[in-house]
Amino acid sequence: MANKTRIAFLLLFVLVSAGAEAQKKTAFLQLFGTVQDGSKNLSGTQLQVFENGSVVQTIAAKDNGTFVVVFDLGKEYSLVFSKPGYVSKSIEVRTSVPPDAADIGYVFKCNLDLPEDVMGLSKADPMTKPIAKIAYNAGFEDFDYDAIYTKRIKEEQSQAVKDAAALKLEMDKARLDSLNKIWSDSIARVKEDQAALASQRAAMEKAKQDSILRAQAEAGQFAAAEKARADSATRAEVERRRQEEIAIEKARQDSVNAAMAELKKKQEEDKLAAMSAAREKAMQDSISRAEANSARLAQAARQKEIADSVANAKQLADARKKAEADSVARARDDEAAKQKAALAERQKAVADSIANARAVAETRKKVLADSIAQAEADKIANQKALAEAKTKEEARNKFVADSTARADAEAKRLAEAKAKSDEAARQKEIAQARAKAIQDSTNAANAEASSRREAAAALARAQQDEQARKKFVADSIAKAEADAKAELIAAERAKANAEEEARNAELKRSQDSSAAIAKAEKDKAEAARLARIQEEIQAKKDALAKASQVDTSRMYSAKPTAVPKIRESDYHEGITDETLKEASRSIVRTVVKKDGVTLNYQKITYNWGGVFYFKNEQSITATLFSQEINIARKSFEK
Repeated sequence: MANKTRIAFLLLFVLVSAGAEAQKKTAFLQLFGTVQDGSKNLSGTQLQVFENGSVVQTIAAKDNGTFVVVFDLGKEYSLVFSKPGYVSKSIEVRTSVPPDAADIGYVFKCNLDLPEDVMGLSKADPMTKPIAKIAYNAGFEDFDYDAIYTKRIKEEQSQAVKDAAALKLEMDKARLDSLNKIWSDSIARVKEDQAALASQRAAMEKAKQDSILRAQAEAGQFAAAEKARADSATRAEVERRRQEEIAIEKARQDSVNAAMAELKKKQEEDKLAAMSAAREKAMQDSISRAEANSARLAQAARQKEIADSVANAKQLADARKKAEADSVARARDDEAAKQKAALAERQKAVADSIANARAVAETRKKVLADSIAQAEADKIANQKALAEAKTKEEARNKFVADSTARADAEAKRLAEAKAKSDEAARQKEIAQARAKAIQDSTNAANAEASSRREAAAALARAQQDEQARKKFVADSIAKAEADAKAELIAAERAKANAEEEARNAELKRSQDSSAAIAKAEKDKAEAARLARIQEEIQAKKDALAKASQVDTSRMYSAKPTAVPKIRESDYHEGITDETLKEASRSIVRTVVKKDGVTLNYQKITYNWGGVFYFKNEQSITATLFSQEINIARKSFEK
């Protein structure tokens, strides 16, 4: 009766979940279960059913790793589980049953674990053997697997997995050491490049200062030249005015002289006119006397003599007048020519002086323009060199960051390999306990399996919580580092427009800060790697306890970015330290106020253990937090 009830239940189960093929059969073996990778269900697994060396059926497991395979009775099969990147495993299934049990549908559960194929694990001899042999057990009147064989094969495969994990651990360690060396070498190269860059910048700064000094000297020379030109122009203008005054005075004197000469000439003309009048009067008197004498002479002789005398007198007077007029005209023309020649000579001298001054000024102006152009060219070249150096420095910083990220990834994979190795050992212990429980009692085996599933689920939840916490902390650190890097880049860009001395000081501080951050990250990664290797076993044992003790709802509901703001007017010039206590966290605040600029540094510690660092509500690393506060304190000690 019990067998009939079991058969009816199994048939009902087959009708519900086995699919169309199982529904059409009344005598079969249905094999179902889940393919896993440790405690995680494995998707994308392929199942192949072999009969007499040929594939008779291919099935794909579901996304959650579950599968169902239906076998005909009275045959021998080989079931192979495979997935790219994982070690394939097989199960031998013999479905022969006694004649009186050949009309029954049987159901058997079989979970399978596929490890990752690392270090050629799939080629190891134990991995090529079937993991289990399933056959009909007359004592149970049901199908069961060979527990002794399965125990031996699992031990061999577990040892092979451990050996592969140990080998991978060694290789990962060697790779990590190599990466650490590469990282250290890159840091050394970065330091060398930074030293070279500093030297180059010092040389460029010296060249720039020399160029500025040359430009200033040439500007001084130009100013002197301009002053000399201005003095020369002033002297030329003074000389011109003096010459003009001299010319005006000479012209005035010449005009006076001419007026005097004209007056003298007029006086001479008046004198000549008087003399002419006197002569005319004398002539008239002579004529009168001649006329008087003509009375005594013959009328014809007297008239002829008088006419001849008058004509001669008139001719003499006209000749004298013409000679005097020609003499005055020649004197005036000679004086005007002399004055014109002297004025032209003075104007030419002034024009030559101005032209020479202008030529000198143009030459000096061109020299100054060339010097300024050279200084600008030197400045542009220096700026270009600084930009190229900054680009190289950013590329080197990115290379260091990428190297650090790769080293962290390698360390994480190393920890996961160790975790898988421990998980494999744990699975072995579970399998041994399960085999012993099955041999003792089927009911006890079911109870033990249920207990194991609950424990595995609890452990999985604890591991997930732990991974989520680690991811949260890692994301916070990554964000803080990214924000710190972005802040440093923004600070460098902002300070690039400030005074040259401030830029150099900020650049040195940034370089020191980058070196300190890189060293701190390296020390942190190395310490984390050693801590994970040494504490992994103990951490696994305490995982369940921690999962039950840590209130993850509070952990993830807390907002580390909820940073309290301050009012700048509440703080005086200098450094102010204060501590605040809240219900779920404590805040240690340092406010730095200098030259009207206020910086708010806050260390926030949550009750669940999280610690975060902020600068003006922006997340930063602990190293940068301490470093900037120390620099601020030292600046007030000077």
